[in-house]
Amino acid sequence: MYFSLSINLLLLQVWSVYSQDQDIPTSETYQVRRVTTGETPVGIPIAYTCQFNNLWTADRHPKSYPGGSAHWSPMLMASHSKKYTMFSDQDKVASQGVKSVAETGGTSTLKSELAAAGKNVKDFTTASSSLFPSNNNQSKNINGQLEMDVGHRTISSISMVAPSPDWFTGLSNYRPVKDGKWLQSFSVDTYPWDAGTDSGTSYTSGNSATNPKERVYRIFYDLPENNVFIGKDGSVLPVGQWSCDKVKETECREDQGAKFFQKMKDGKLRTKKCRWLAKKIARKNRFCSKISTNVYAPSAGDVCRVTCETCPSISTDDD
Repeated sequence: MYFSLSINLLLLQVWSVYSQDQDIPTSETYQVRRVTTGETPVGIPIAYTCQFNNLWTADRHPKSYPGGSAHWSPMLMASHSKKYTMFSDQDKVASQGVKSVAETGGTSTLKSELAAAGKNVKDFTTASSSLFPSNNNQSKNINGQLEMDVGHRTISSISMVAPSPDWFTGLSNYRPVKDGKWLQSFSVDTYPWDAGTDSGTSYTSGNSATNPKERVYRIFYDLPENNVFIGKDGSVLPVGQWSCDKVKETECREDQGAKFFQKMKDGKLRTKKCRWLAKKIARKNRFCSKISTNVYAPSAGDVCRVTCETCPSISTDDD
């Protein structure tokens, strides 16, 4: 069933303006709720501690809400490069790992896929157990820290809407960077998705495998027949929120692949990597003391802190 296209377009326009104001790369797959800008250049490896907040409630989503059985499967978050995609609505079918999470809540297959992605995935972490909103537990901490660096500055996450045929929520390729610097903190609302692997239309539908698989899609226009995710205002509301805070730096680190500002030539930005700088003393002497003149490329002293010996004397958050 399709609800008012004009309402959808208006909402997308409002969110688009908001995203531009925040200058944060975004898409219609999520809604940026809050960001706090930071001062740590993206070339410096960092880590986030994260939390999942429940927005899926009987009050917000009254259509056939499953009451006491409503819960979220253990959440999984991953940091990765642009060469890896966990899920997308760009005419892609769900991987076996995403299918497993969406249908059963199990993360073992997806973890294996992340490990098999090799250098394209930096880190992943999960919550220790499910979240049952009906037990007045409205949020869930993600275990440990999610590490990121210049080559892995994108986050994806996932959790199953349970019970359901194959519905889930999560971040798809969210980048917590503004003006070449890591965000200090952020909160992002996410919508329900359909994995395209089960044809059930209600929360408690029996297993009905979709054969062949359909593409993964965000439940926004093409709704299940009983309108389960429609809010009181007639629109599909976000069901989850992912909030992260940058961890205070406890050691001086450097990413050898990080790029620093070299010069502007013919109106184009030229950069070099820390590993290039470290090979010759003359290069270090030349660039380590220079100040960057471009907001999108930091100085060598900012990102090549080990090579340039510009590590802070004490632990600092930089933000």
